Amino acid sequence: MNDPADPERVNALYGRMRDAMIPLVRRHVVSIAACYDGMPHQYATGTLVQFSEHYFVVTAAHAIEAYDKAKKTKPDLRLLMDNGNSEALVPLDGHYRATQTVRDPENPRQVIVGDERDDLWDIAVWELDRRVVGALTTKGFLNRASISITDDLTTGVYLLAGFPCSWAHADTPTGDLRCTAILYITHPYPEKDTLPETFDQRFHMALCLGDDPQVPVKLEGISGCAIWRLSDMPVKENWSAGEAKVVAVETCVYRKRALKAIRGTKWRWVATVLMGMHPELRESLRLWLPGKE
Repeated sequence: MNDPADPERVNALYGRMRDAMIPLVRRHVVSIAACYDGMPHQYATGTLVQFSEHYFVVTAAHAIEAYDKAKKTKPDLRLLMDNGNSEALVPLDGHYRATQTVRDPENPRQVIVGDERDDLWDIAVWELDRRVVGALTTKGFLNRASISITDDLTTGVYLLAGFPCSWAHADTPTGDLRCTAILYITHPYPEKDTLPETFDQRFHMALCLGDDPQVPVKLEGISGCAIWRLSDMPVKENWSAGEAKVVAVETCVYRKRALKAIRGTKWRWVATVLMGMHPELRESLRLWLPGKE
């Protein structure tokens, strides 16, 4: 069934896997809208997670950084999350921690150029107010049973699940925002050594981004979305969505390459941000990260 010489059969298998993941994505992944001038606009993507009595949405730090900067010129700007339908956008209230400068101390010669942030992790963790948690009536929160902190993400089948801005539509009369998720199945990037110096295999994973006509030309809006590891290779005949694990947060797209790539920050570094935000979670998270803190 996994014979690459039979692309029709492989495509059919991946199509079934994608369909099986739709309920998980709908339940645990949220579109994050920026509302200003009375209208919502698709902005970023987040994943809902829970540890102990704390509820979070995990996304990309660069999205939160841009939001903070924009508030200076748009005082009415606020962030909202979808609740599974366009009529029920929930305010993103609470407090957050976003990485700002995470660099490699062993490589101080590295120069950040262009649009790259001086931050190798690019992770934001927003702890949700309990009123927000209660308002997310159609959503659910992942726990560590659904998340993997493995460092080896060089093999297998993966799913990128986020909300592109180009697939979103805001209805002017009603103020509703309709977002469509991309569920893109792909494999590890084979040319990691050719990626920019800001790609570091200790912190990052890389996936292939093909020229599939179903992939939008512009991927703005998927920042911070979940990357799921669906399966080892070959995929088992009886594969089920229960085997899928969130392994990374999408933080960058390398488009100006012959073979395009998606970069994700591994989830063990999200756990590190969580421990910094809530030291009382350190012991339980440390047990989840054997030998590592």
